[in-house]
Amino acid sequence: MRLTKIHAQNFRNIALASLNTDVPAVFFLAPNGQGKTNILEAIGMITALRSFRTTENSAFIRQGFAEAKIRFEINHETEDACDVTLVLHPHHKEALINGGKLARLADLMGCYPTVALCADDSLLLRGAPAVRRRFLDMTLSVNAEYLTALTHYHRALKQRNAILKDDTPDAHTLLAFEREMATSAEIITRFRAEGLKELNHHLTSTYAAIATTDESPTLLYDCDKPLVTSDDFLNYWIAQRPRDQSAHTTRHGPHKDDLSLNLKGLPAREYASEGQQRALVLALKLAQSAFFLHKSGIRPIILADDVLGQLDPQRQQRFWNVIGNDHQIIATGTVLPPAPPTGPWHVYTVNNGVFTAVENTATAPHV
Repeated sequence: MRLTKIHAQNFRNIALASLNTDVPAVFFLAPNGQGKTNILEAIGMITALRSFRTTENSAFIRQGFAEAKIRFEINHETEDACDVTLVLHPHHKEALINGGKLARLADLMGCYPTVALCADDSLLLRGAPAVRRRFLDMTLSVNAEYLTALTHYHRALKQRNAILKDDTPDAHTLLAFEREMATSAEIITRFRAEGLKELNHHLTSTYAAIATTDESPTLLYDCDKPLVTSDDFLNYWIAQRPRDQSAHTTRHGPHKDDLSLNLKGLPAREYASEGQQRALVLALKLAQSAFFLHKSGIRPIILADDVLGQLDPQRQQRFWNVIGNDHQIIATGTVLPPAPPTGPWHVYTVNNGVFTAVENTATAPHV
């Protein structure tokens, strides 16, 4: 898949931008705070209508405006040339493909994969469980069945939690939402367990390519409640009603699952060196890219937000070896890194949301 053009209007600090990206490698060059990450975030929205930075819709919209628009022109493995438009409102989103509005936003998921590499990826090791669940959900949402189950589960969970706050919750209403949660929970846990097996396969190969050593990286599924069938989940939540009511929330379930990353059988968060941790997190993101390609047949666009400059020359070379020549890469940084094997960077400088193409990368400024 290749992004050939992107048009952004009123997205964060970008009033209006129309950029030609029909090249293998694009680089946005600017000091921090000018908007280079904003355009990368806009591109990443096409994957699952979610940002790799925030969950707040209102943050996407330029101050003083009611909506933001992003339009993508794409050359695609299965759809050839296509046009995708996202319209972002404070409380909802819309998507159009070739001018036709999608009735279900879920139909967009998995069609246009991107993988974002950024400094905050360290939170996959050091952050809260919600960060790792979000990564896993984004990865598995290339499957419509998983995404549908996840959506239904969280909708029913929200309703159950609201009822649990009542002094006298209605048992029949609770049961209706618990049944919906249980049906979805069976699907979610099955997909998570199966998906992690494949992710582990890709993680082993990507880590070995980046680190050049075999340190047996493993991604483990820390299931909050190792239940299997929908009946198991339903009976559990029914039994937990008194305690959940006291807590005013559903204390256990797939919404509390976690992941852990190990090296040589030990938790990487505690025992791996700084270099091992960086290599492991990068390998995990590249494993996500391989997972997308295997599941969808579509080669993801790699979005690298200020990370290439943090790699020493040897690791940069290993990174390009893993990426290969077939992925489009769109990157940002304060210094222009060496050109990738696919050819010179197509460079834009960024100044307060305004993008200017640099015709000769040899004269690209250091900022």
